[in-house]
Amino acid sequence: MQTEALTSQVTTQTAKTINPHQTAQQVEQQAQQTIQKSQQLNQQVQQQSLQVTQQATQALETAVQADQLAQQAHQLAATSAQQLQQAEQELQQAQTSLQQEQSTATTIQNLQ
Repeated sequence: MQTEALTSQVTTQTAKTINPHQTAQQVEQQAQQTIQKSQQLNQQVQQQSLQVTQQATQALETAVQADQLAQQAHQLAATSAQQLQQAEQELQQAQTSLQQEQSTATTIQNLQ
């Protein structure tokens, strides 16, 4: 829409500036100026389109990186949960062993 508005503006300006008393050279100069303005506008539109494409690409790359980080965080959380469960099991085993040793020690003391 921006391109259409700019094209319309150039066309309107050209129509206002041409009058019947102008020489062919003046009309040609105005036509050349109009062409140059049109080319400049086209370049601006192309540059803006390229910038938008680059920004969209960067946004997509950022989203992919965020997804990868989220997956890594999920994996770390799962690993941490497994390690915690393993530590709890080892603690229970240690407590059971300690209770058995205490029971054995008490039995030995009672026998003496």
